[in-house]
Amino acid sequence: MYLRNWILLGSPIYPPPAGAANFLHVKYYSAAGLKAFYAYSVWRGNGLGRGLLSFLLLPYNLTYHTSNFQDAGGIGLAPLAFGWLGILASWREPFARRLALIGFLLLLLWFITMQESRFLIPFYAISAVFAVLGWEFVEPLMAKRGRMLCATAIAISVAYGFTLMAKSRIADLRSVFSPVYAQQRRTSEIPYVESFDYMNHDPLVTRVLILDRSVPAYYSDRDYVKPFGQWGELLFIDALTSGDILRRVDELHPSHILDVQSEVSDFCVPPDYPGLVLVFDRPRQKIYKVTSRQ
Repeated sequence: MYLRNWILLGSPIYPPPAGAANFLHVKYYSAAGLKAFYAYSVWRGNGLGRGLLSFLLLPYNLTYHTSNFQDAGGIGLAPLAFGWLGILASWREPFARRLALIGFLLLLLWFITMQESRFLIPFYAISAVFAVLGWEFVEPLMAKRGRMLCATAIAISVAYGFTLMAKSRIADLRSVFSPVYAQQRRTSEIPYVESFDYMNHDPLVTRVLILDRSVPAYYSDRDYVKPFGQWGELLFIDALTSGDILRRVDELHPSHILDVQSEVSDFCVPPDYPGLVLVFDRPRQKIYKVTSRQ
């Protein structure tokens, strides 16, 4: 993957890290686009805050609300309740010490770089391993009431996780049993769904030119080209506007053009543009058939 990126895009990691951007000249990204992407990454990576106090509060914050990633919530009580006991109980084992060190390093690197919960999944898995070891260590040493307390902590942790998962899947379950609701949800959640339905079912549509950078092109079943990426990527470095792209449409060979009115731009195709025929017109979305090359 890294070799492919390096050969095709100019950098093993794409976009390149800020420190490498000066000597790795990547394709499809302008200097302004890279700067905007770095600014967004710094903002998004703030997560639970910086500084010593924020680091010391991680056991509590990760237990109850990780890094506020979507509606993920926290990872439950088990790692906090039993993880440290598992580390103490297995500390004589070299593998356990290495695993604990790896977990700490992953947590530290995550804290000082990009605090988004999905990037900490390996640490969560390691914490679960030590939680199990802690349970196995402490359970035989406890009296009946102590074992009941430990079991309650595990039950609360499992119930917490199940509740979070169920909460995020209520709409999915309802869609399974209600085709009407499923269609309503599809219509409301897929941007420009009418245009995608038209393009995906019309055999004359073979390749689509998408002008608006905010359009999620993965809903298209047809081949497509998107000159402007969501984070400032440019198919042509010298084509900075939709007008520049329309003048170079012969290089892209689309059969149709999707033009939308979005939060980031108005319609891009001027009225009565030569070589284009309007074949689909709905509120905030239009599709043109390309009849001749410019």
